[in-house]
Amino acid sequence: MVTSRNSHDFMPEAGAAEHPSMRAKCGPAAALALGLALVLSAGEAAAQGVCAGDLPTVPNSNVGGTRIVCQESNPSTSGIRINAESVSLSVTSSNFSFRPAIDARLNSASDVNDVNVRLGRGLVISTGAARPAFIGVYARNAGSGGTRVVMEDGASITTTGGEADGIRFSNPTAATGIIDVRMTGGSITTSGREAHGIYILHNGSGASTIDMSGGAIKASGSESRGIHVYKQRGSGDTTITFSGGSIEKSGGDGAGIGFEGNANANAANARIRVTGGSITAEGVNSHGVFINHQGTGGGDVAMTGGSITTKGVNSHGVFAFLRNAANDKAINIGMAGGSVATEGQIGVGLYGVHQGLGSVTMTMEGEASITTSGDSAHGVLALLSNAANDKAINIDMAGGSVATEGLGATGLRGVHQGLGSVTVTTGGEAEIKSPFAVGVEGRLTNNANAAGRLVVTHGGAVEARDVGVLAWAARRSGHTSGDGAEE
Repeated sequence: MVTSRNSHDFMPEAGAAEHPSMRAKCGPAAALALGLALVLSAGEAAAQGVCAGDLPTVPNSNVGGTRIVCQESNPSTSGIRINAESVSLSVTSSNFSFRPAIDARLNSASDVNDVNVRLGRGLVISTGAARPAFIGVYARNAGSGGTRVVMEDGASITTTGGEADGIRFSNPTAATGIIDVRMTGGSITTSGREAHGIYILHNGSGASTIDMSGGAIKASGSESRGIHVYKQRGSGDTTITFSGGSIEKSGGDGAGIGFEGNANANAANARIRVTGGSITAEGVNSHGVFINHQGTGGGDVAMTGGSITTKGVNSHGVFAFLRNAANDKAINIGMAGGSVATEGQIGVGLYGVHQGLGSVTMTMEGEASITTSGDSAHGVLALLSNAANDKAINIDMAGGSVATEGLGATGLRGVHQGLGSVTVTTGGEAEIKSPFAVGVEGRLTNNANAAGRLVVTHGGAVEARDVGVLAWAARRSGHTSGDGAEE
């Protein structure tokens, strides 16, 4: 299981201080409350207003490279604005473990202003591997203002080393503002353990939004993710929209797009939308889209276009996992277009697991396509594992196609281990091919489940090895029905 880093890892070491000639200035004492504005152009590391970048020509034994550091401890009047284009920044060495190439922070909980960073054409950021957490861009807002980063075509970030994220946000518990990321182009490449392309840690009540419509993210380290949001605490929801570009994840134990909610994350909900682009994930336990929530929020994934491809054992296309036994929120996974393909044992196409008290709903329609090629790699699998759960599993395949090739790889499968019902339905436009397993399956496994209904029906085309449609209940109470179903 992938575990996220704690917030204290994001701050400089206790007592650490940069050389005064290399530290970006927030102006003289009389100007501490001013807003910070930085505009960089070709060959420059100069500031407009009160923020300056590190100058590579100044000798320094603590930090090697060229950096932009804009920080304000007191409430600002207009926030931080950085516009970086046609300039090269780097962190090649440091005596400290936390040194971003761009470091933008409003550290006062009373601040009402925003942090805005634009990464434009010609910006090149590179960090070395001498120490961990040499991050590309770091943004933080401890107040009520927003924190925003826009990455455009022609900008590039390359990091090497553990926990060296391309872009990282870290807002503390008191923060109430939003975190907003827009990636319309450019490239982010990371190659260290737990080095994510875009990483948000939001502990406050503000919402987190990521919108990627272009560009490329490559994360090749173990336990890394292309896009990752970690909700350690707080109630702010997360919405991730992927509509274009590409995400490539390799190295095992991670995901192309991921959300993780801590048990203290209250009722924070995760919503992921895939409407275009391509996501690939290779390695053991590497998923295309992954929601892993230990709090009491819901998990919602909708796919209307694009492609998701995974290769590796236990590497699922879309995986939503709600782990809190008291969580009564729902898992909803819908696929109305696009394609999901998995290659590897137990590589499920669409997978929803609820260990709490909520429902699981999974739908397919239109031209949606799922293919799997590993043993026990089901096309669609919904599981409710809490024995006290009396909510329902609903799998509705109105259209689209599911094809599995491995032994024991069922096309559609719903398994309820609690006290509720299972309904699995396929419409006339649905096509299911499971030559080495059951085509459509529903199960009630709790012998104490007297009230739950099991209904498995199909109206589309089902090809299977032995049984096209199977309905099985541990308590044979007459609630099992369906076209071709068996008790």
